[in-house]
Amino acid sequence: MKRKVLAAGLALVLAFTVAGCGKQKEEPATTKVEATPVKVVKVSKGRVANAVTITGKVTAGLEVAVVAKVPGKVAAVTVDVGQRVKKGQVLVQLDSSDIQAQLKSAQAGLAVQRALQDQAAIRYRDAKDNYERMQYLFTQGAVSQVQLDGAKVQFDTAAAGYNPEGGNTQTSAALRQAQAQIDGLRVQLSNLTITAPAEGIIATRNVDPGEMASSQNPVVTIVNTDKMIVEGFLAESEVNLVSAGEQVKVLVKAVKEQPYVGKVLSISPSADARTKAFPVRIELENKDAALKAGMIAEVVLDTKAREGVLLIPKEAVLDRGDKKIAFVVNGGKEALEKQVILGLSDDTSVEVAKGLSEGDQVVVNGQQLLTDKAPVTVQGGN
Repeated sequence: MKRKVLAAGLALVLAFTVAGCGKQKEEPATTKVEATPVKVVKVSKGRVANAVTITGKVTAGLEVAVVAKVPGKVAAVTVDVGQRVKKGQVLVQLDSSDIQAQLKSAQAGLAVQRALQDQAAIRYRDAKDNYERMQYLFTQGAVSQVQLDGAKVQFDTAAAGYNPEGGNTQTSAALRQAQAQIDGLRVQLSNLTITAPAEGIIATRNVDPGEMASSQNPVVTIVNTDKMIVEGFLAESEVNLVSAGEQVKVLVKAVKEQPYVGKVLSISPSADARTKAFPVRIELENKDAALKAGMIAEVVLDTKAREGVLLIPKEAVLDRGDKKIAFVVNGGKEALEKQVILGLSDDTSVEVAKGLSEGDQVVVNGQQLLTDKAPVTVQGGN
């Protein structure tokens, strides 16, 4: 009985062994390679330029320090900081009481001189009429030579004080002097009213009523921020890259990421003695008042530029040892590795001198995971 049980056990072990050997001889299963998701853009033609960047400071397009023409006591200040003013608007009024008193006195003196002038004119006409009458009577023998000579002396004396043709006489000279005094006082009076020389915004106010205004220190400062100026310096190697009147890109990152378009107003023909660089001024439009004086600006100057060249995003280019490559999607299913020769580049794009064609779809996202002929799935791009 024991022998039958042992035989059955051996047969069972043998059956399992044969079954195990059969499984080891089966062919291994094939592993499927997953497609890599990528994004692509088309190779297109455009403009590219190498550029250098200089740093500058934003200043107001117009800044005027308004000073008094004559010193005086401040009677009134009609504006305050932040207020917009028009050209000719009254800003500060200085005390005019002394000048007003002098002007009244001079006007009274002028009235006296005019009265004297009128009296001189009357004396002149009377003396002239009398002399002409004496001349006629003398020819008729009605008056003597002495009487005629007396009439002539009276006429000459009257003519010395009045000239009907406006010539220089004693009374006319006094009259002109009185008028000149009044004109001078009126000029002084107008100088006591300080007006805005240009339209803008009051940036500083330095006086209050009762204080003394001098002709050395500004009473107010006016700025106009509709246009702003970027002031910077060009190195010797950069000064010939741009000319007055040209447009340049200006970045003010404190305001926005997109560049402003600025116009070069001037480039100094001589270097600054301290910095050894050439001062440059660039105008920016500031209708929305976003630009503020004191902000930092970056001016981008093109050094070389090419038009109508093949361009791809810079991120599409990868380093493979000593060569540059990009992946091109073929038929929307696989990525082909292409060696490229590059040209000029800017912040976002690079010129492809050789290796790609217009319309090729280059991978710009997921390219780091690819090898030549790797399967891909295009998820987006243009």
